[in-house]
Amino acid sequence: MDSLIKEFSARFSLFKELLETFKFIMYPEVISFDKLNLSQFDWLEIEELEMQLIDFQSSSTWIQKFIETRKKLELRLKQKD
Repeated sequence: MDSLIKEFSARFSLFKELLETFKFIMYPEVISFDKLNLSQFDWLEIEELEMQLIDFQSSSTWIQKFIETRKKLELRLKQKD
């Protein structure tokens, strides 16, 4: 039982560590970069990722497109149920 508790605790702490990353994936237009661990995106091999994200957040066109796409996806998911 103790090992299960330790394993659960370790997984939960990893979830808490990745929580801001999950929020960023869903809502990149509103997430503050000071809470985001950009090293989790190193595998993307994107140069100057932070600068590109700042450009994204300052672009009303891209933000609007992203919001519209997210709403369409959420609507489709609801229709599936």
